[in-house]
Order: sequence, then structure tokens, then C-alpha cells
Amino acid sequence: MRNCEKCGRKKWIKPLSGDTTTIVDGQRVRLWKCANPLCPHTQAEESPFIPQHPLRKLYFDIEFGYSKFLAFDRKVPSKFLPIENMIEEGHVLCWASAWLDGADEFQYIESMCVTQEESLRNDDRRILEGLWERLDAAHYWTGHNSDAYDTKMVHYRFHKHGMGFPLAAKQVDSLKLAKQYMRSPSNGLDFFTNDGKQEMTREDWKKIALTGDPDTLLKMETYCRHDVRIGADWFRGLVHDIEMSGRSVWK
Repeated sequence: MRNCEKCGRKKWIKPLSGDTTTIVDGQRVRLWKCANPLCPHTQAEESPFIPQHPLRKLYFDIEFGYSKFLAFDRKVPSKFLPIENMIEEGHVLCWASAWLDGADEFQYIESMCVTQEESLRNDDRRILEGLWERLDAAHYWTGHNSDAYDTKMVHYRFHKHGMGFPLAAKQVDSLKLAKQYMRSPSNGLDFFTNDGKQEMTREDWKKIALTGDPDTLLKMETYCRHDVRIGADWFRGLVHDIEMSGRSVWK
């Protein structure tokens, strides 16, 4: 913050009333009141540095299908089914993503879903190639619980297919961000958003695993796209609140 343009003082205080922000060079910044009691001047912060090539920030989400196991009974004393009893591991059914623009507002949603034949073959390579390209082009990856789940799951599937990993990017997990700054009754995405998650039943997941039903796969893709739409919109608001408090999300 520059010195006061009227009296040259350096100290500033928050205005007690009226506008507290303004737009400078296309960026929303704070307004501050000079702390000198004899100087009534209010001054705006400098606008933040905008890189010549904007950072590319990708919000994404995946849906993962059931694995198939053999078991004698529902009860498993060890708490884990033996890995040798797995007859087919799960795979990515679909993904959806949205690029965030300079104002952190998603522009449009892209998605890909396996076909019935791919689902029955446990083959998600085609759709993962599309996600790989987008992750590789991004400077930031973000999503809700993406650090613990989505990113690790797709890394495993990339490795499984011999595709290698996308170019490393910084990660901003909206769940971690929410826990860092807030203590809410629930950390579920449907709790944070005004537009709740769509419903996928256990029967839907089972039908996909057993038959690869095209209509249920389409329902799953719609469900995933909806999660990205409401998740990216809520994330934009969270980032706005954090950055207007003087903290930085995109470090």
C-alpha cells in the first residue's frame, strides 16, 4: 500500500461505513482510510499483478465404478476383502471439468463418459486421455476432496494404462480450504451449495457395474457435470471471501 496521497502517512484503517472496495485495473481491491485523524483521505490499494499469460485453473471431478469381489459372506473379520478375491477392479466411469477464468468463474463444463462396451471391458483409457490433456495444460488443479481422492485415483489409472503422469501442477482442494477457514456442521459439497447434489442410487451403480446400461451411464455423467457446476460456483465464492480478507489462494 502506498503512502497517503494527501498527507504522506503510511498507516491505514478500514472505513467504518460506505464502500469498502473498488475496481482498479479490472481487479476488485480494498479501500482504506488514512489513520491520520486530521486527514479524511480514502485511498485504494494497488491492483494485483496480472501475468501476461493468465494461470490456467482446472476444477474437475470423477465418478468411479464398483470393483467386483468374491466372498463367502458379508462379514469380513479382517475388515478387508482379500485382494486375490477381486475379479475386477473399478474404473473411471466419467469425468467433468471446468476452466476457471480470471475472475474464478467457470466458463463451460466439459465431460467424457465410457460407453457400454468400454464399461463392460473395464476400459477407461479413452476418456482418461481427455482428462490427462486438460490436467497437463493446467497450472492449478482443484476440486472438492480432490487431493485425497480424485487426483490419486486418476494418477493410478494413468499409471495402469502406461500413460505417465500429467505435468505437475499446484493443487487447491476446496474441502481443505473450507476446513482451513471455517468450522461448518458438514463439509459435504451438497451442504455448502444452495443447489444440492443430484441423486445416484446404489441400484444405479450396480446396474452400471453389471450391465453398463447406457441410460444409467448418461445419468452418471449428468450427475458428475452437476457436481462440477455447483462445486465450481461455490468455490468461486469461497475464493472471493478469502482473497477479500487479504489472503491469497493462488500462491
